[in-house]
Amino acid sequence: MKIDYLKINSRFKNLDNIRVDFDQKHLMTVIVGWNGAGKSNVVEAIMAIFRNLDLGEAPLFAYEIQYQLSDKAAPTSTSGMWVKIEANPSWGNTPSKQYRINFAKGDAHGLLSNEKWQPLPLRRVVRDKEGRSEFLPRYLFAYYSGPSDRLEDYFKKHRTDFYRRLLRNELSLLRRDTSALLCQTYS
Repeated sequence: MKIDYLKINSRFKNLDNIRVDFDQKHLMTVIVGWNGAGKSNVVEAIMAIFRNLDLGEAPLFAYEIQYQLSDKAAPTSTSGMWVKIEANPSWGNTPSKQYRINFAKGDAHGLLSNEKWQPLPLRRVVRDKEGRSEFLPRYLFAYYSGPSDRLEDYFKKHRTDFYRRLLRNELSLLRRDTSALLCQTYS
């Protein structure tokens, strides 16, 4: 996944009415600023956005985000799925009313035109019971330097659900290699 831009339209911590454009030509974008400027809050906002999308919950603040998911057949390609999300808690009283989600397939140059965007309901974005969603990144990683529980709070529901499924024997932590099992059986 590569984030194209993030615009925070309402207050989230010390961020309000800001836009962050991420570098599309490089795999890494560096955010630099004074202490207390909001660098960590940008990372935390991204975590909150994807956590709430993942769980189908209401957005915590108003924002716009556009990102690209790579083509699974050619992960280094500039084509792939583009997703644009606008969210605002004041648009309605249910999460399905609080999100405007559109997607498009990029062309060989990754370029998009307005007529290629197609609307997408929130229920198609939320992960299914097997943890799949073609419109969300498979993994999200964030690093916070120093002792802090700021990011951990965003994963409590996921961790609780994981342990609950584990206790119900709905998950397998070990992957079986069937060819190795067959070799052991016949030797």
